[in-house]
Amino acid sequence: APAPDRPSLWVHIGPDSMTGYTILADAKLVEVNRRLSRVGVTCQRYNLILDGNANRLTIDTWGAHLRLNTSMKFNVKPGAWYRLKLLVEIKDGVAEVKGKVWERDAAEPADWTLVAKDPNPNYKGSPGLYLYSTSESFFDNVQVIPQQP
Repeated sequence: APAPDRPSLWVHIGPDSMTGYTILADAKLVEVNRRLSRVGVTCQRYNLILDGNANRLTIDTWGAHLRLNTSMKFNVKPGAWYRLKLLVEIKDGVAEVKGKVWERDAAEPADWTLVAKDPNPNYKGSPGLYLYSTSESFFDNVQVIPQQP
């Protein structure tokens, strides 16, 4: 768990030279004192973040220098398990960052929940997990899957 004065935690699952993969993880946000955490997955230095307090889903890049930040409203149910899925496809020098979030026990939706385009793509980077802990949160079933050519 993160230290109380520094509630952010990044976990990298492989070397920063990785490319051409999809990351999936299940996450559950538990409400404590009317607060929910932020959880997410990382693919090639892009993040898919589910923000429980703000009821928002975001695709962004490195937080200290946000040159890509695309968000939408997403109603988070406290205590529900969600599956997060993120992949990056680069075509003609533009990254298409595709994220999906759905309740784990439901069927995977056909459409991507949120898509962002980056004209200055990150070609590689470690898969990982993100947590900004303001309450209890859990991860399960983390998978890093090579994309098929």
